Amino acid sequence: MIHGDYQARLYKIWQGMKSRCSNSNNCNYKYYGERGIKVCLEWMDYLTFKTWALSYGYGVNYCIDRIDSNKNYEPDNCRWVTPTQNSQNTRARAGTSAYKGVHKKRKKWAVQIRYEGQKLWKGVYASEEEAAKVYDKWAMEYFGEHAHLNFPKWRPE
Repeated sequence: MIHGDYQARLYKIWQGMKSRCSNSNNCNYKYYGERGIKVCLEWMDYLTFKTWALSYGYGVNYCIDRIDSNKNYEPDNCRWVTPTQNSQNTRARAGTSAYKGVHKKRKKWAVQIRYEGQKLWKGVYASEEEAAKVYDKWAMEYFGEHAHLNFPKWRPE
């Protein structure tokens, strides 16, 4: 290996990213490759990925994050975040609301947000959309620019 990074954390992140997207034997393939998530062609080269990572905020305590979890690993859709920030970047669970952080509870819509390893309940609302906006308000409060919103163009008052 020319670059000598095969034991480095960044190299392992790169390998894991590629494996999740292309190796059907990877235990997380169903969440990535099976959903059509890919690694862009330029990042198939480790040194190109490393150059991007070091230029865009990679640090020892950071994780790679896809800004839009339905899009590929590529420079315009990735950033480096803390594990706490990364933990809130999840898709809505099947059988719940179409909105992140919202689920049905006794004919109404409940809001839950995860922050620093805890589930925080933020109330119950009559409409699914109202609940989704409440989720967005709290996501902005807790995660700021790293918040993954239901309505990215809408900003709470």
